[in-house]
Amino acid sequence: MLILALALLALTPPEPPRAGLADAWLVNAAEGSADLWLAFDGQPSSISASSDEGRLELVLEGFACEAREILPPSGRPVTRLRMDGNQDGACILGLEGHWSDAQAFLGEGGVLIALEGVTMAAIALNPVLSAGGSPVAANADTPSPDRSAGDSQPVRQANASPADARPTALTATGSVCADSASRLEDTPWDLNAMSAHADCLAGSGATTDAATLYERVLAFEPGHYGAALGLARLRAAQGDTAAAAALFQTAADSARTDGEALAARSAADNLEDR
Repeated sequence: MLILALALLALTPPEPPRAGLADAWLVNAAEGSADLWLAFDGQPSSISASSDEGRLELVLEGFACEAREILPPSGRPVTRLRMDGNQDGACILGLEGHWSDAQAFLGEGGVLIALEGVTMAAIALNPVLSAGGSPVAANADTPSPDRSAGDSQPVRQANASPADARPTALTATGSVCADSASRLEDTPWDLNAMSAHADCLAGSGATTDAATLYERVLAFEPGHYGAALGLARLRAAQGDTAAAAALFQTAADSARTDGEALAARSAADNLEDR
């Protein structure tokens, strides 16, 4: 039996290591075209792509990933990015946004996506979570996902690297939160920047937009300390103590230091005293 078990184990292909998206930023963004660099914490062995206007789907072979979704607040020019694994151990990465054509190039530690026919107009924030609490596409002008395959496009290997990818500023003005908004425009997938901008909005009284940004962070990273803590404080101020308590617990569980955990638990204890 031991020999048979070892033989079966030898015939079983190893699962690819589970990895994910480490960073993302726009390069050479302008009206008409933009490049998007997606950095991974693993290396896909190969990619294939299918695209249609405003949509691109990549299959990353040898790159298992967990389901993730992020909705950049600016919509410049990508409005939605989703990742999900399939039964073959590959990762399906889908992007939606405002462009007419897209091509993908596999590089060292990531993928460079060249977008043409780009529209850079900003879009309004809308809530991310449905009534049931599941992530949904938030933008009214974002087309719903179309699972039908578009025209298959060849994907070329390229020596693309993040060293060639530097964010360009997309300036935000006219707000007490102009600095944090400008940083977020520069790096629209930076979850810490998104949470920091939400903190500023909450402090300036724009609680609806702040809550939306916190929800977008948590939809992509459910254990994000800053977003969980910030949204918990908003929910507590609104009188939703049950939601606030759950979020304070999430923050405490994901705290990086004892001080952060203590702050979250103290806030939760204060709810019970009300």
